[in-house]
Amino acid sequence: MMTPRLRLRLVPQDDLAFHELFQRACLAACNEVTDIDSRAAADMVQGYLRSHGYPDARVTYTRSYDEFVKHVSHWLVIRGDNSHRLEQAHESIREHKEAGRSI
Repeated sequence: MMTPRLRLRLVPQDDLAFHELFQRACLAACNEVTDIDSRAAADMVQGYLRSHGYPDARVTYTRSYDEFVKHVSHWLVIRGDNSHRLEQAHESIREHKEAGRSI
């Protein structure tokens, strides 16, 4: 079996809280789906981001047939313009770290 690969682009690139939450979303998706390079995983990550403080986050998933065979997918992960619950996301990350759980 081939190892799944993701080619990621996160926008914006300088929002560390968003990146940390994205990593947690990917870990959660890994526990729920068998293929992290699937559209289902991308949808799950998008749902996680939206429910944890980024209601306008989008995960755009693309792959060609050749990439499908090679287990490669491209994700464009966009935070979105309206991050009015950003402080909630930062608080969630602080609580996560204070509880001693790794991200």
